[in-house]
Amino acid sequence: MNNEKIVVPGEPVCVIEEFTPKTGVVINSNGSVSSIYVGKPLFDFKRREVSITPVKNVETIRKGDYVVAEVKHVHERVAIASILGKIPTGPLKYPRTAVVLSRREKSIEDALGVGDILVGLVINTKNGMVTVDISPYNCGVLLSKCNTCGRILVKKVKELYCQRCRKTEKRKTLIDYGNTNKLLNYVGFAK
Repeated sequence: MNNEKIVVPGEPVCVIEEFTPKTGVVINSNGSVSSIYVGKPLFDFKRREVSITPVKNVETIRKGDYVVAEVKHVHERVAIASILGKIPTGPLKYPRTAVVLSRREKSIEDALGVGDILVGLVINTKNGMVTVDISPYNCGVLLSKCNTCGRILVKKVKELYCQRCRKTEKRKTLIDYGNTNKLLNYVGFAK
């Protein structure tokens, strides 16, 4: 086991009987331990542990993180969004795709619309798929566009209103809805 060797994702680095997996590795069904990063394996012979140090700094999204995302598609029960940044660390170098859920709404269509900018809580990251929930009180839509004309919607009590179309839409909004300074702060562009 050479510590200087560079491994690629999926490449076996040892077997479970030899070392306990720590960070940057995954256990395969055959008992081998494989890398999930391009990086250098680190073997702790005293503790019998193995981990992978990534060659590049990898932006990780973990359960419990708050993220800012843009909704790309809305279906009846789930929405697909592109994660733009983590709160409070700022924008991601490469946007990640996430599935957005709302445990309180019967239909996600009552909570989100395409093009909405939301704040959500990461509840799962298994198998590389990020799942975001907008049900917590401090999560929801921060900025929303009209489905008809694309104009930014204005908050009126519990609904959002388009001043051009005179149409109302329902969203699960944040207390800070429409606060563009807060949005810029969340994605790392604040002064």
